[in-house]
Amino acid sequence: MRMNSHLQMDISNSEFWYGRSWCLRALVVKTPLQIRGFLSIFGCDNVALWYNLRDPIFRKGTARRARWSPEEVSVTMTAQNSLPSFEEAARFHGHICPGLAIGYRVATTAMHLLGVARPHDEELVAVVENDTCAVDAIQVVTGCTFGKGNLVFKDYGKGGFSFFSRDRGKAIRVRYREFPFLPDAEGERMEQLKRKVHFENSATEAERQEYGKLREKLIQHILSGSAEDFLAWRPVSEEPPSPARIRPSITCENCGEQVMQTRIRKVGGQNLCIPCSESPS
Repeated sequence: MRMNSHLQMDISNSEFWYGRSWCLRALVVKTPLQIRGFLSIFGCDNVALWYNLRDPIFRKGTARRARWSPEEVSVTMTAQNSLPSFEEAARFHGHICPGLAIGYRVATTAMHLLGVARPHDEELVAVVENDTCAVDAIQVVTGCTFGKGNLVFKDYGKGGFSFFSRDRGKAIRVRYREFPFLPDAEGERMEQLKRKVHFENSATEAERQEYGKLREKLIQHILSGSAEDFLAWRPVSEEPPSPARIRPSITCENCGEQVMQTRIRKVGGQNLCIPCSESPS
């Protein structure tokens, strides 16, 4: 089917629904550019959605082709339009770094695959297995925070992140294949400079500036590259963590401070907070 001189695609396996919005299922195209061009015809220049459609989890081969209902595609389109930008994550975090960039890709990839928007409350739960810069991006993008109780930290020191959508009954675990690096000589040079800057504290000012430029290049590489180059993911069958609950407070009988009931320890018949219970005095 020829739609115009610069855009050719086979939509013989596509289905369209019209109404308040249009939705797309199993579009067969040749390139991501064609997908974007197709969407622009309908007034939807949505980079996140065309990225979603070209993702390998939705293609034949090692993963299933997409089987989306009209409602699922509509929700996905809305979700991608509402995701915070990388700049917003950087403002929250305080600086731009490769860790923040890979966290941003983890979070946006998970949101794409789950087909969810940034929640208002605890509809989404994130379980993070490290306390690196990446977690700040995950908080900004997903709306999962420690204060709401829907960000759970497990101190495994691993590059793994699980996301549970309570509303949709879906969950996915996203992990690093390996931490991204620049290809070829630039990657080797960056690793040399990284040791001097971060571990040995022996870098000259010129080397620090060179390292900064390579670092910026790596950040752009992470943000612009294909997620499948950096990340792997799989469905999760476990139930999500229980919703956060408000607990009564009890006064520690040693320091006199208020303590959440579930954190009180009984020592010698006294109700003690954790620090007092572990104090040698």
